[in-house]
Amino acid sequence: MASPAAAPLGKSGLRKNATIKLLEAGCSNSQVKAITGHSTDVMVNLYGKKVNQRRQAREAMEKVVRFDKVASEND
Repeated sequence: MASPAAAPLGKSGLRKNATIKLLEAGCSNSQVKAITGHSTDVMVNLYGKKVNQRRQAREAMEKVVRFDKVASEND
């Protein structure tokens, strides 16, 4: 039995993944829409929220790691 992660993506799944990757790469909404074919910012903004949350979480964890490193050097 194949895992759900191995399931093939439909058109909307491919477009969602492309949108997320483009946003993660720093593309603007206009650039994303030009590539993915979205006609409005609605879906781009929806996926953008997820990208921003991931970015903020990653940046927060990097701060914690740096803080722990400095704290351990000062002990």
